[in-house]
Amino acid sequence: MSNQQPSQQPYGMSNQQPNQQPYGMSNKQPNQQQPLSKDQEQPEEPGIFTVEPAGQNQKSGPVNDYFGYSIFTMVCCCLPMGIVALINAIDTRKANASGDGEKAKKSSRRARIMSHGALGTGIGIYVLIAIIVLIVQFV
Repeated sequence: MSNQQPSQQPYGMSNQQPNQQPYGMSNKQPNQQQPLSKDQEQPEEPGIFTVEPAGQNQKSGPVNDYFGYSIFTMVCCCLPMGIVALINAIDTRKANASGDGEKAKKSSRRARIMSHGALGTGIGIYVLIAIIVLIVQFV
């Protein structure tokens, strides 16, 4: 009695024909597409899915409140406009916390506009001061 066992192959390998794929595997290459007729839908492959961009009807995250921008413009540029921007930024934060998206968008827009205005006004004031100083020095 001989204890000869049939030749064993490594785990996961079976006695398949050279061109035969294991169960669940397709014969096509990963990037090869087969032409479809007009009646056929494109088959879905397991493990492959598409992600659609967020539409307007989907809920987006909280609205940007421009809090830091409004503090910067309040301190460095134009105090009165920066205060108004900061108040609108705080209103945006409150609206975001309460879930009122429409009010948050409006307050956020006002905070951004007031911050831009404060920045422009501050830059204009600094440029005007620099021009006045240069004129006074050379006259």
